[in-house]
Amino acid sequence: MRLPDLGNILIADDEPAMRNLLQSVLHSHGLRNIQLASNGQQAADMLAKDDCRIDLAFIDLHMPGLSGLEVLALAKTLRPQCYCVVVSGNSDVSNVMAAIRSGARGFIVKPYTVNKVSDILQKFCRDWAELAAAARGA
Repeated sequence: MRLPDLGNILIADDEPAMRNLLQSVLHSHGLRNIQLASNGQQAADMLAKDDCRIDLAFIDLHMPGLSGLEVLALAKTLRPQCYCVVVSGNSDVSNVMAAIRSGARGFIVKPYTVNKVSDILQKFCRDWAELAAAARGA
C-alpha cells in the first residue's frame, strides 16, 4: 500500500492509552505527522488552525467537551477534504450509523489492531486516489 503525500493526521481521543496505541500503529505504517488531541475542544482548535493541514482524522465518539460527532461536523465544515474516521469502544449500530450519516468515512471499534487500522488506511488510499483522479479530470 502506497500512502499519498499527507499533511497531518489528527488523533482525537480522551484515553491516553488509545491515543498512544493508534499513534504506534500509524508509525508502523511510516506515518509521522501526527497531532494528538485529548478532548473534543483540542481537536476543534487544531482543525481551526489555518497553518495545520489535516488530511486524515481519527475521532473518538465520546470525549469530554465537544463530542466526536460535534468534532466531525466541524471537520466537515472547516476541512471538507479531511478523511474522518470515527472510533469508539461501543459498536452499537446506532453509533455507527450516526457517524456515517454525519460524514465519517469509516468506523473502528476499539481497541485498535494493526489489521483494523490497515483496512482503514487501504480504504483511505483508494478513496484518496479516486478524489485526486476526479480533481484532475475536472
